[in-house]
Amino acid sequence: MLPVCTPLSPQVYPGGFRRCKPTGGSVYPKDRRWISNPSLKRKFVTVQGEFYKIIDVVWRKTCFLPCLWQMLDTVNSDIKASMFEYYNERAKEYEELYTLGKGPASIPDPEAYKREVNILAGIAGEFCYGSVIDIACGTGFWLPYYVRQCSQVTLIDQSAKMLSVCKEKVSSLEVQDKCNLVCDDFLAHQFNVANFDCALMGFFISHLSQKEEQEFFEKLKSILKPSGKFLIFDSTWNEERARTREKQGKHQRKLNNGRAFDIYKRYFEKDDIIRMGKQYRLTLSLGHVGRIFIAATGKLK
Repeated sequence: MLPVCTPLSPQVYPGGFRRCKPTGGSVYPKDRRWISNPSLKRKFVTVQGEFYKIIDVVWRKTCFLPCLWQMLDTVNSDIKASMFEYYNERAKEYEELYTLGKGPASIPDPEAYKREVNILAGIAGEFCYGSVIDIACGTGFWLPYYVRQCSQVTLIDQSAKMLSVCKEKVSSLEVQDKCNLVCDDFLAHQFNVANFDCALMGFFISHLSQKEEQEFFEKLKSILKPSGKFLIFDSTWNEERARTREKQGKHQRKLNNGRAFDIYKRYFEKDDIIRMGKQYRLTLSLGHVGRIFIAATGKLK
């Protein structure tokens, strides 16, 4: 078990370790010939320097980086309030992303959005069945494409305004008898174990920190039946997006009225999906990797 990081004192070596002397005095060799021999002295100083470099690397990998990752998680939590407010206030205009192709400025091509939305809609319609949970459902945009072949649908989202729009959609589709709307945080909500045949996660994982991602998949495993499956929709990472933004971190989003908010966002490529499958012991398959969106289907091992 590695020790918890503690504040460094002024006498500590930059790598995090003191230049300690062994009991009895000098750190230098007992044979004092190096004092009169510059070549030996240089060799000893070089070896000593390399030793401290190794110690420095070990410290950074075992102590500094975990602390840094925890710090990043803290940064993520600091913008959660802004992110929640953004999506809550965006409820009435949220579906413009899908219907009008009004996505973030990184890919200003409305027709590309519309084309890929049709692809994802087809995947949702073919994949979802039985008892379904739509996680971070938002306005319930994907509901019309899969609800007919489902016996029960749970739509969960933290935003009351998003769920209000979703409720209107449920009524217009006349599927109130099979839909249950839940206003809560998925990670905090208590579900029955092995309760769902299928789960849909649309653009949710990309707003989670690494720690929350792990919590998410642990919970997903508990609520799905042993034969359960799940479907992931999210945003693709590619060179086009890399010109204007980072792959993960804080991003700015604006409402139609110009009001700006900070959100936490990650983008995904094929290797990220493969990493999730290995890390969480899941069977994952890529259903679509496009210019805008990425889709993956999965099941429990």
